[in-house]
Amino acid sequence: MLINYIKVALAVLGRNRFFTFVSLFGISLTLAVLIIVSAFLNQFLHSSYPNFKKDRILMIQNVGVQNENQRSSSAASFYLYKNHIKKLKTPEIIGVISYGQQRNVFIGNQKLQLYERLSDANFFEIMDFDFIEGKAYDKGHIERNELVAVITKSLAEDYFGTAKGNIGKPIQIEQTSYKVIGVVRDAPSYNSLAYADILLPYSVSKRNLTKHEITGPFIPLLLAKNKEHKKAIKAEAKAIVNQVAFPPDAWYEEMSLDVGTNTEFLAKALVNPRGEMNESELNKLYAIIFGAMILFMLLPTLNLINLNSGRIVERASEIGVRKAFGATSSTLAFQFVIENIIITFIGGVIGLLLAFGVLKTIEASRYIPHGEFPIDFSVFAYGIFLCFLFGILSGVVPALRMSKMSIVSAIKKA
Repeated sequence: MLINYIKVALAVLGRNRFFTFVSLFGISLTLAVLIIVSAFLNQFLHSSYPNFKKDRILMIQNVGVQNENQRSSSAASFYLYKNHIKKLKTPEIIGVISYGQQRNVFIGNQKLQLYERLSDANFFEIMDFDFIEGKAYDKGHIERNELVAVITKSLAEDYFGTAKGNIGKPIQIEQTSYKVIGVVRDAPSYNSLAYADILLPYSVSKRNLTKHEITGPFIPLLLAKNKEHKKAIKAEAKAIVNQVAFPPDAWYEEMSLDVGTNTEFLAKALVNPRGEMNESELNKLYAIIFGAMILFMLLPTLNLINLNSGRIVERASEIGVRKAFGATSSTLAFQFVIENIIITFIGGVIGLLLAFGVLKTIEASRYIPHGEFPIDFSVFAYGIFLCFLFGILSGVVPALRMSKMSIVSAIKKA
């Protein structure tokens, strides 16, 4: 019986090509957009290279200092990190990464701009970089103040002309020469904690890292053992504000800090930028995204209901004849829904192929440097689920309406 329904559905596709084109266009375009958005959200909100522990990594940001008249907010100073944050007992690993800054590198007469960041050795334990060759710098390199560097594959190709065979070679950044000890696969530009062209030990910084200050350019990273462990880390980290001694000449009288995952900070910036850090903001963000997708899907679904109603009216004579031979309303309704699911499934396959092509084009364009947007199994399953949901929503209403039509009415409409 199901095979017959499939044959009828394929025959219906060619019966009215305009309706078929409009239906498939609406389904495939809508699903393609949703799958593309899902692929982007999957990279921005969930773990991706090299930040595969994204849901376990807490970061300390928005270190605020204030008095009665003014307030200032920034990242943490190295003094705050070394003397207070690094002494926390709850995290599994504690590391640090600086905000990046642009540097100039000259290759002959050609100027190349690169993005430089400073870190400690623990940063490479928290992140999971793919080393093409060499290794990361360790505590020994930092204690000896060695001028070493970990660079990306792209920088190696631009500077040396090849991605491999560069270990031990010098790279000149402005007035300082660094020895390359590691080459890693590039992190995507949207990965705010890991993106850089070159990573250097914090010990090479020209800033006075011992200066008694609260705010600065560093982002402390706290790795939790598991998701449940994060609450204890947040509580211990927030207690720092009661232990920090302010500099004698400080203009501020109070300090505060926010602790959370990268995704939680993103949710706060989008949902409640002026409020306090709250885990509920992440749920609000997911609710907004889900609601937007439902609304986006609702309009083409309503259009498909109207189109399907018109398509099924054309088959009034078939309905009358089948009812005359004993077909029940439930049998007819089931047939129409199955047919619509099959048609919708075809549109879904087209949508998946269209989304795949668009995502690969975006990757190839390098508009988002080193961005990777694969359609993984979860996104593919989401697309298939939407196909069936479209088929049911847009098919059940006209199917029930027409299946309940009397034999006489059906024949008259024919």
